[in-house]
Amino acid sequence: MARGRVTIRPFDSRTYLKPKSFFLNPFLDYFHTCTDAPTIFGFGVALVLLGQSLRSAKVNLTPQWKHNIFIFLLGVSGQSRKTTTLGLMESLGVPLIPMGSIEATIQWLKIRDEGVLTVDECSGILKMCSRPSYLQGLTEFFNRLHDCTPVENNTKRDGLVRVEEHYVSLALATTDEGFRASVTDEMLRNGFVNRFLPLIGVSTSRPRGLQEGKSSTSKELVSKLERLKRTNVSFKHSDRTALLASEVAASVRGLDTWLTVRAEEQTLRIADLLALDGQCSNLNGKRGDVEVEVTEGDTIRAREFVAQTLTEFQNLVRIAWMPPGALQSLYQTIHKLRSNHSSRFTKADILKASQGLQVKEVENALDTAQEAGFIKAKFNERKGIVYTILEDPFLMAN
Repeated sequence: MARGRVTIRPFDSRTYLKPKSFFLNPFLDYFHTCTDAPTIFGFGVALVLLGQSLRSAKVNLTPQWKHNIFIFLLGVSGQSRKTTTLGLMESLGVPLIPMGSIEATIQWLKIRDEGVLTVDECSGILKMCSRPSYLQGLTEFFNRLHDCTPVENNTKRDGLVRVEEHYVSLALATTDEGFRASVTDEMLRNGFVNRFLPLIGVSTSRPRGLQEGKSSTSKELVSKLERLKRTNVSFKHSDRTALLASEVAASVRGLDTWLTVRAEEQTLRIADLLALDGQCSNLNGKRGDVEVEVTEGDTIRAREFVAQTLTEFQNLVRIAWMPPGALQSLYQTIHKLRSNHSSRFTKADILKASQGLQVKEVENALDTAQEAGFIKAKFNERKGIVYTILEDPFLMAN
């Protein structure tokens, strides 16, 4: 049973980026002139864009890995600007792959073998994945896209259609309620989810369209990505950086095994992108070779980023799958009250909303919710103890 609160720290890019930034910082400056979406959403999209420009990049470790990034944007409907965030990729010239059937996607890749597959509300897809037969097929397809291995489909009309080489990133988005209603335990544990970086958005007070300093234009950002595509990039890791990446799971206590299976690989990918971004600020437009040395600092920053995202996601998952009982009933009631712009309730309100529960069960649940920091109690002469909602336990972004 989940008893702790889901603490989502506002994302600060300065924790992870160097002052001299080739693309990530300039993109975030541009991002904040376009939307008031959570900064971590912009950072995730920037990683996708940077990685999508590194199709031919090599690394000096075995096994090799690609730099196509899978992200999962999780936030509140109408507040987190998920659709706006994903749309910025197309404005920078990146081909967006429409998510239809597996057959349609493979046909698209047959014509143009790279791009970013985006779904700005993926709860419908996730619900279909709850069917065992559909889950197996779609999971295998996404896994092959992630690993850049051949994809194929066989139909009566077209016969066997096979794409040997492709380079696809994936960006899915959904709401907190859509996620909880759609994702099953099997989807979490079968390798479908752990290939994604789960980015939980917390809104900021930054006014849209107001940005301190000079912001890069979309043309400047497109130019940077095009220069990168014309460069043969290789990443050099030391034994020490490889070791640091392998310790990502051990660096955070209590992470479930299913969530950490891909954590080392995620850390290495992000470390590469951070190193590239910090070392290639003067990249020219000529075709040539560039070797990027991935430092211990790059790897530690990447490890901290991956560890934080996975920890927040796991806390969220644990609350989403609370077993039935007084605490779940209480949290659901708090969520409904908060959604209806109510901030106070009494024990009698909870007993009325949770028919069948004993008074002692509700009292224990109220004590737990107070300890977790979701509510606080204050005596009222007319109503007795009145509880004030401090935070929605089911809310991922506010």
